[in-house]
Amino acid sequence: MNGAHSANNQVSCIIPDNLDGMVHHRRGTRHPTKLAPRYDRSEYRIDHTTSTTWSHVNQEHKVKDLERFHCFVIKSFSETNFHKSLKYGIWTSTFANNRCLDQIYREEMQKSSPCPILFFFSVCKSRHFNGIARMSSPLVNDQKFLLWDKQKYGAFFSVEWLVVKDVPNYILKHIRWSHFAVNNSLVSCRDCEKIPKEEASQSISLFCNYQSTTSAWDDFQYFDQKQKELEDKRGIDAETDSPFRQVGSEVEL
Repeated sequence: MNGAHSANNQVSCIIPDNLDGMVHHRRGTRHPTKLAPRYDRSEYRIDHTTSTTWSHVNQEHKVKDLERFHCFVIKSFSETNFHKSLKYGIWTSTFANNRCLDQIYREEMQKSSPCPILFFFSVCKSRHFNGIARMSSPLVNDQKFLLWDKQKYGAFFSVEWLVVKDVPNYILKHIRWSHFAVNNSLVSCRDCEKIPKEEASQSISLFCNYQSTTSAWDDFQYFDQKQKELEDKRGIDAETDSPFRQVGSEVEL
């Protein structure tokens, strides 16, 4: 989740189109990520009678035939945040990454034929890619979302979920862009790294065509319960309180 400031004070994402000058910063050790319940089930045998009917919400046609687009890998450090993104149609990243994506989005919206900005989501430690979404708003700076697992995040932007399913890393791990200065692979990308056009198209095709048996929808009720526990902990009444609050009006939670 790194960003960089250029000499003219413009913000650039971790991989510009020519991949020049990419800087990776070493991360500190994180606490182990607890896997979602669906990954603990033997051979991914899911009882779909008790899960959300997710197959009908996938819109592969909106991404498979795109000729012009930007595509970024997004890493979620928790399944609970991924659940919030599905439920509320929002996402956030670091300050630098948010500024980077907001700048690209606003520049595209000024064009007569803007390129969509696609996100390849992967929950860390899940060993899967979990969905494709499209950025659908500029950065919202005057509100704060109160239900991220950590309260350090501020501004956010809207996303439209296009495809939600679990695709194992091994399906995509052979996709590399060795013809650039940095020999990188899709599965080793960091948060907010841009995927080159050719490799992005290949990744989207493989992802959409994979016949998955699980998705984050299978655990939706489980994480709804986790959300209720978080609301109780933070003193939020789900019946009367909005999970969004104007900046400057939030109370200490």
